[in-house]
Amino acid sequence: MDKYNKLFKLTRALTYLVILSVLVLIFTGFIIGEGKIVQYSISFFVISFISCLVIGGISLIIKIIYLNSMDRKRRLINALKDFLCSFIVLFILEFILRSSGINLGSIFSISFGSAVGINFGDLIFFKRKI
Repeated sequence: MDKYNKLFKLTRALTYLVILSVLVLIFTGFIIGEGKIVQYSISFFVISFISCLVIGGISLIIKIIYLNSMDRKRRLINALKDFLCSFIVLFILEFILRSSGINLGSIFSISFGSAVGINFGDLIFFKRKI
């Protein structure tokens, strides 16, 4: 359980670090405009964002594994339903609005990300007893 709480604190700290890096990037971009400090703030943002994605993904996988079987099954079924509904709606909208070039990769990634975020987002950002 102690490792679980440490992972939760690390994920939350990295989320705050990404928010801080976005604010620093906006501040340096608007105030300074160009130069080395902006390049450093961009690299700070990229590094913090990638580390937050990796640690957040690992944390999510670990938390999904330790869910009880009924909750895990319910969440996975809901995620699959949300993914399919979102995929179909986005595909139809893409077909109607831009019939010349349908980008299935974009539709898939948006549908997958929203389905996972809606159904498993609380596991990453809120403490839960397992």
